[in-house]
Amino acid sequence: MRILFLALCLIATPAHAGTRATYLRPDGGSTIIEVADSGDARIGQANDVEYGLLVNGRFYMIEAGRDGTFVMSLDDIAEAAGLVLPREFGRLRKSLRALSAAESNLESDGTETVAGRPGYRFRMKHSDIVERLVVSDDPALRPVGAAMEGIAVASVAAMGALFGDEMSSEVIQHIRDMFARGAPLKTFDGWTLATVEDAEVPRDRVALPEMPLSADEVTQRLRTKRSGS
Repeated sequence: MRILFLALCLIATPAHAGTRATYLRPDGGSTIIEVADSGDARIGQANDVEYGLLVNGRFYMIEAGRDGTFVMSLDDIAEAAGLVLPREFGRLRKSLRALSAAESNLESDGTETVAGRPGYRFRMKHSDIVERLVVSDDPALRPVGAAMEGIAVASVAAMGALFGDEMSSEVIQHIRDMFARGAPLKTFDGWTLATVEDAEVPRDRVALPEMPLSADEVTQRLRTKRSGS
């Protein structure tokens, strides 16, 4: 009976297995990526009131404050920003083109060990950029790599309505090609893996805390923030 009781408890108790990785940023801060066994993920800083969630392949930004908790899909943020911040999006278009070119011009640059994990290093062809991309095919990092790829793809896909599906599709393919090499130990923009570990990631940790705002509500919120009121 005791064995049967324990077996029933195991069946009734949902598993919360997951992975947690911490990356150090050039500004001295750190970013934590938590990945649940479902593949949904949370990205942010420790105890931060603003963070991102990758849920069922869509990316959301969450802002928590004294006036409440606000959930906004990146698709709606991109649409709102195109209306409120057109000049800034002109610069972002150039950045996307540069990203596409960079990821299609990677060449091998030896190996490097980061956080005790050996990885393959890449540099950009015909570039003076000192930073290198270092990736690993370590199975322990696969959930983190998949989550980072999902966030990057969702982010670029959200820009499709503004920059055109052709540009977005091209960049997304380069992103997938890059992550096919492995999970990042070090990125071109200076993120460096510090730790990765198995962790308990409860479902509510990667669940939307509230219903997402409507597209109109996101636009109004962005306008209010921009005006400083």
